[in-house]
Amino acid sequence: MDVLKVYNKASYDKYEAEYQVIASKTAKYMEIKDSLGPDLNYMVMPAYQFQIREFCFRVKTRLSELVLRQAK
Repeated sequence: MDVLKVYNKASYDKYEAEYQVIASKTAKYMEIKDSLGPDLNYMVMPAYQFQIREFCFRVKTRLSELVLRQAK
């Protein structure tokens, strides 16, 4: 994300705000994770994992677009 800040501050700000929301939700889940049953964790954990993977993919894609645009 730090590299994104160099290329486009507005995009960085947008993704940083989104990351904070994801991190907050994940932190809440992590606080109670051990008190949930394994069946519930089995269903919920992949959703959190997907959310962060999808976010990282979108950041990487945006950074790629910005770097390529500058190279033209």
